[in-house]
Amino acid sequence: MAVSQQRLLALQIDRLKGLSNVRIDFDARVLTAIMGPNGFGKSTVLHALAVAFRQTQAGLEELRFTDFFPNTPQGIWSGTSYVVVHRFREGEKVSTVSTLCKKDTGQWQPLPKRKPKRDVFYIGVDTAVPRIELYPTRRKVSFQTHVLTDAKSEEVRQKAAYIFNKPYSEYHRNEISSRRNLIGVKSDGVAYSALSMGAGEQRVFNILQVVAGAGKYALILIDEIDLLLHTEALHRFLETLRTYADDKQLQIIFTTHRESVLRFEGHIAVRHLFQSSAIPGQTFCFNETKPDAITRLTGEPQRQLAISCEDDVARAIIEKVVEGKNLRPYVEFTQFGSNENSFTLIAALILARKEITNSVFVLDGDKYQTKAERVTRFKKVLTGDEPWADERRELAASYLIQMLPSAGECPELYLHTLIKSVQPTGDQELDAVIQAAHSVGAVMDNHHYIDLMIEKLGYGREVGLSKVVAVAAKAEGWPHYTSEIRTWLEARASALLEQPAALAVQ
Repeated sequence: MAVSQQRLLALQIDRLKGLSNVRIDFDARVLTAIMGPNGFGKSTVLHALAVAFRQTQAGLEELRFTDFFPNTPQGIWSGTSYVVVHRFREGEKVSTVSTLCKKDTGQWQPLPKRKPKRDVFYIGVDTAVPRIELYPTRRKVSFQTHVLTDAKSEEVRQKAAYIFNKPYSEYHRNEISSRRNLIGVKSDGVAYSALSMGAGEQRVFNILQVVAGAGKYALILIDEIDLLLHTEALHRFLETLRTYADDKQLQIIFTTHRESVLRFEGHIAVRHLFQSSAIPGQTFCFNETKPDAITRLTGEPQRQLAISCEDDVARAIIEKVVEGKNLRPYVEFTQFGSNENSFTLIAALILARKEITNSVFVLDGDKYQTKAERVTRFKKVLTGDEPWADERRELAASYLIQMLPSAGECPELYLHTLIKSVQPTGDQELDAVIQAAHSVGAVMDNHHYIDLMIEKLGYGREVGLSKVVAVAAKAEGWPHYTSEIRTWLEARASALLEQPAALAVQ
């Protein structure tokens, strides 16, 4: 009875090369991108999948474990174990099966005849090597050119023309002998074979031939799909592959380093592999693209949140809360000075149609304490009586939050009050801050409380502020004082922090 509607659901690796204790799930999307820095096991995932099935059609190359995992003095693969979970239909029956692939001291299991059936095509990086570099002689190459006019060849020619934005008028088979051929094309009146093709161009034609010729429900594995392709061509290539996969119910899994693929996450399932030196023996797979994943690919920190406040005292307070939520790497800080400036700044950003969804402006809490007061203040910088003017001012006010001191005190005075309420801890540095707070009894200006404390402690301002805030955070009133900041951060934390796919219960 024919097997159909095959679908790969998951790959769970106990141990395989550098991969260990990791599960990769495949959802309903027909394209899956395996991403991660070099050396994290992306290609190994494709190799593991390539050898887990046997072909359903005669004439297709059977892939063996030793094709990708040959015995060498440095690797005999003992202890390798992974499970491939797949679903298929046979007649009226739909089944989900977990296939254990392993090698102990003997041969690989399962044996070829016991593998589940599914046509698999593996396309490695060798297809990117220019044919001129592989050809045995370069003095003279004779071949006979045949213009390919069958439907599949015409389809490949048209798809390649779209991908490269190039007017291919013909697609050729250049026959060298009965068993040796070179692909070729004609564009702008010039005919040329694979010996003269660019490597990226040659590879796309080769991949298109495989995909166009694959039967329904096939599994296609492509290593380094972006290799030698410029960004626009890659994006058109992915669009083309998705169309093929939708039409033929294919499942295409590829590896890539190109972060621009992330813009297609609505159509491409992205799986990020990560191995942390801090947790040896554990590989992580993240199913969502969070800032850390992009940082690993680009080397550039991703500051997804923007917090602006009045001065360095306010910043020290906010940074303490941010650090407590483990979000410091994702936050960009700025200072706007006087609280009046926050209204002008927000108004300018809204009028310029800037994206500030993940931005917040924090007031000290000693002025403009109610939303009504803030909306009234915005009337001075967001003028107009259009029907939507009030709505725009309400929106502007939503970007403001505040600290919550008692009686509307300024941060310096309130920090001083909080510190004085903390009992000695037994820690010399912290207790020194408490003593400094008690030694400052009265000041000419409430904003000088912190200045005098830091002066007594003998620290530089940045270090002194961190010490002062660290003690204030131990006070009973601290959670309420910083509650609006904490609530704003908590609402965004899940979109920033990575959560690895859970291992299945054995």
